[in-house]
Amino acid sequence: MASRRHLQSNRVFIRLCNQELKEETNLNAFAIYPLGKKISHIDNISKLIGYVAFISAKQTVRLNYEHNDFKWMAVEKAYAFLPHYTHVYIKHIEDNFIKSKPKPSQNLL
Repeated sequence: MASRRHLQSNRVFIRLCNQELKEETNLNAFAIYPLGKKISHIDNISKLIGYVAFISAKQTVRLNYEHNDFKWMAVEKAYAFLPHYTHVYIKHIEDNFIKSKPKPSQNLL
């Protein structure tokens, strides 16, 4: 069983993730799930923990100064648009968050 301190630090971390999402894109997540797969960093040594944020389609993206572009696209187009090494992550997201829905109990918000 997770300790109370561990649960509180997780809540703070997820709140900060949602705050970053808001600051950088003007989007609010209504659910955040662990990706369930570590992402290789560009240095090919580090592994990053990923998360999937669910947002309402009615929100408007407004990027802050840290970003200069974004693109919404269908999964099929993502395979063609993004580098080959990212396909394993696209497939994982497609299988676990698009074709099937994550369990509500896994929502970190």
